[in-house]
Amino acid sequence: MGQRQPINKGADIARPLRGDARIETKQINVRLTKDELGQIDAFIASSGPPFTSRPEAIRRLISRALNS
Repeated sequence: MGQRQPINKGADIARPLRGDARIETKQINVRLTKDELGQIDAFIASSGPPFTSRPEAIRRLISRALNS
């Protein structure tokens, strides 16, 4: 029998970003408390329409924190 392939612990994904441009990403999983999710949901609600998803809101918050 052949050798087993190692499991990829983080999926490498190329996702579309504004049209046909693609960027390479790495999937991560994070556990958040109800309070943290509530704060993210409040951020989404305060951003106004169009409302964004939680993952997109988290990406925006990370970008703001890293660029400040």
